[in-house]
Amino acid sequence: MKKVLHLLSSNSYSGAENVAISSIKMLENKCKGIYVSPAGPINNTLQNENIEFVNLDKVTLLNLTKIVYKLKPDIIHAHDFRVSILSSLIPKKVKKISHIHQNPKWIKTINFRSLSYFLVANRFNKIVTVSDQVFENSILFKDMQNHEVIANPLNINKIFEGAKSDNKNFYDIVFVGRLVEEKNPQAFISYIKKLTIKLPDLKIAMIGDGPLRNECEELIEKYNLNNNIDLKGFIEGPYSYIKNAKLVVMTSKSEGYGLVAIESMILKTPILIPPVGGLKTIANNIPFLIYHNREELMKKSIELLSNQELRMVVGEKCEKEALKLTDEKKWREKWKKIYKI
Repeated sequence: MKKVLHLLSSNSYSGAENVAISSIKMLENKCKGIYVSPAGPINNTLQNENIEFVNLDKVTLLNLTKIVYKLKPDIIHAHDFRVSILSSLIPKKVKKISHIHQNPKWIKTINFRSLSYFLVANRFNKIVTVSDQVFENSILFKDMQNHEVIANPLNINKIFEGAKSDNKNFYDIVFVGRLVEEKNPQAFISYIKKLTIKLPDLKIAMIGDGPLRNECEELIEKYNLNNNIDLKGFIEGPYSYIKNAKLVVMTSKSEGYGLVAIESMILKTPILIPPVGGLKTIANNIPFLIYHNREELMKKSIELLSNQELRMVVGEKCEKEALKLTDEKKWREKWKKIYKI
């Protein structure tokens, strides 16, 4: 059985980490997956999933090289730009995969970061992105021969089971995502401030944690939204919150794939999303889900919050579309081919 090291530079749980864990679990009958990252909150999740963990004390080339030579993997599966670049420099001959979950603006231009990745790109056996939009309009990466697009895996049974949990907290609107610049939680809070002028009794849950938490708390205080917004922090598997919500809203500046959008759609909860990254593909056949400005977001939010029948119709369309985008069998076959297992 082949041994695969899944390398990550973060120690918390978010989209890329979810994909790495899902990959290990969904292919565990074909290969042995080992999760390598700095220790932190992610360890609880890994323990619950019974996944082997190796602590990467500091994300350096020396530390990564030591781990690779000690564990002797058949495949290195790097899950972000930083560990991808570092893993490409490890001298040991081993199959290397760079798996990119983000869709940063800098990848579209020539700069230090894009050049650094470009200079090592041909060292990877395969570069996988979660949507075509990641390298869309990119000057350096448009003609790569070792690039393949594979949508993120989704454990539908796990989502449905999680949505059944005994959660008595019902919210009008839910935000799910790390409190980081890319997810733009400040814009979400500003939107809620404007929305409560028309709907003052709204109950909102913001699920997620990150470096912008203090700033979010200050904004909530500044806008007098303490009675409206519950800053819940990180919740592993927030599916019952999504299921019970009337609406989910994303305010991301960039997205690689948009896993939260798919999860919401699977649970028939309408979600309003900006036209960035992979979100454009997700909403291809349901244009109502996309908003292009604050005014459009406000208008659609009020329509959905005040019309249960509309929510049900949109929710049914969401589920139907999401099921088309989550072909687990097809996903397994693509990765079995890349891993050669």
